[in-house]
Amino acid sequence: MNDEEIKYEVAITSELVDAFVQLTGDKSSIHTNSEFARMTRFRQRVVHGMLPLVFIGAWLRESNSSQELKRLKGSFLHPIYFDDIIEIHIKKLKSLEFNCYQIIINRKGENLILTNFDIETISSDQKNEKLNHLFNNFSGFTQLKENIFSLEELQIGAFADLKIPTSQSSSQKCLELFKSKIQKASISGTPLIESNLFSTLFISTLVGMQIPGKNATFLEFSLDFYSSDKNSPDLLIGQIETILKGSSKIKVGISFRAGDQLVASGHFWSLVGTPPPPSITIEQIQLNHLSLGLKDRVVLVTGASRGIGESTVKLLSLLKAKVVVHYFRGKDSAEGIVKEIKALGGDAMAVGCDIRDENAVEAMFKKIELQWGGVDILVNNAVDEFTPTEYSSLKWEDFMKEIEVSLHGTHNCCLQALPYMRKNKWGKIINIGTVAVDNPVSGQNKYITVKSALLGFTRSLAVEEAKNNIQINMVVPSMTRTTLISSLSSEIVGRLAREVPSGNILEPIEVSRTIAFLSSEWSRPISGQRIILNQGSYPFL
Repeated sequence: MNDEEIKYEVAITSELVDAFVQLTGDKSSIHTNSEFARMTRFRQRVVHGMLPLVFIGAWLRESNSSQELKRLKGSFLHPIYFDDIIEIHIKKLKSLEFNCYQIIINRKGENLILTNFDIETISSDQKNEKLNHLFNNFSGFTQLKENIFSLEELQIGAFADLKIPTSQSSSQKCLELFKSKIQKASISGTPLIESNLFSTLFISTLVGMQIPGKNATFLEFSLDFYSSDKNSPDLLIGQIETILKGSSKIKVGISFRAGDQLVASGHFWSLVGTPPPPSITIEQIQLNHLSLGLKDRVVLVTGASRGIGESTVKLLSLLKAKVVVHYFRGKDSAEGIVKEIKALGGDAMAVGCDIRDENAVEAMFKKIELQWGGVDILVNNAVDEFTPTEYSSLKWEDFMKEIEVSLHGTHNCCLQALPYMRKNKWGKIINIGTVAVDNPVSGQNKYITVKSALLGFTRSLAVEEAKNNIQINMVVPSMTRTTLISSLSSEIVGRLAREVPSGNILEPIEVSRTIAFLSSEWSRPISGQRIILNQGSYPFL
């Protein structure tokens, strides 16, 4: 071989991979099972990283048939896929003691290095006879079972051994296939590759079938062979030396033996993948995941005597929750709602309370506790008013009045609800916001200011309570047809509706359905979020 770099191409076909599997026994699922491979990070089957060594060995044999492998290192940086055309670049390096080669493999037309090998050989003619015997009698593995180890199951010191059979029927068909893919190989009657190099192919089998087995991704290896008077290896042993749980990697020490003689030693690194989770069955969904989980949950909805609060308690009662209809001034309306719910077989109670008063809130929660044990779901819906007021006419007392209801009242209710939720490791808090925080309207400075503060309250409390399995979210409706907009003229309401892409303003029940979702088991992964009912209008978040 000349000192300049040699490059040649090989098309990696299924036929070649099948031959490699037959030759080495490495039928690891990442190479042979499309369904398994689809669930890995590669999303498809990948080709054995050691397969190109067959071609590299053939070129080395053609350039100097008396070369004997002394040292081999390899790194598998990126996968080779089926039907790839790879370019193998072989460069001979200058060395006084060994024949040194640097091999780089990339996908045709790309500069990305897929694999690299460093090979050192010495001149020797002692291996040819042994190799002929090996090839004439080797048929590969037929009954080797694929191990399936997770990282947690592996222990330092665990080992596996792999017999390299030399006394079964011929594997010449596999080897001839490799020969046929090497365009310039004129090596008829000569072993395809040198015996030491041939033995290294079985490291692939050890990784993919033994340690760690099915979940392995072969990363790199290094191997040194000893004096040339030893027989060809017939046993490969691997023993775990290092386990890096943080990166899911293991280092395995390897040794090749011929009888009682040590022929070579080294190590390899492998990534131990996480097995794909089993698919959920339709029976499991039917049994465990259809229910909203609201049956017998105790729900307190503040400001429930009208509008969004009213439709929410009615909807949740139909979903089998026990509802507390809170009111401030609307006693008759609240009691009428309770009567309507009970007429359909639901559980409901009306409780009057000024949520600005901490003592009154505490008394309300004690009454609920005596009746039903405590509040599982809290919907902070109460507001003061929505009357437009120019900023120049506002006094600080106006801000405080809004704060007392929308923020202080919410705080008082949360303080009482959270101990029960923490004790049960389950709870839902839903606060009601407004799109006006992101898309302000004139005349609502105090309302928007306080609702902005409520957003920060929601997010910060959600972080604190996540460890207790309590989800805290905010429902943000656009303009909704409630008594809060009664101060607006029908002309203004109609104009605002026409400006919405849907052409309509929200109905209270549409908001209530979102509250029901956030109250349910279906929303368990969601916390600290705003669910914006924007109907195609700004804001888009």
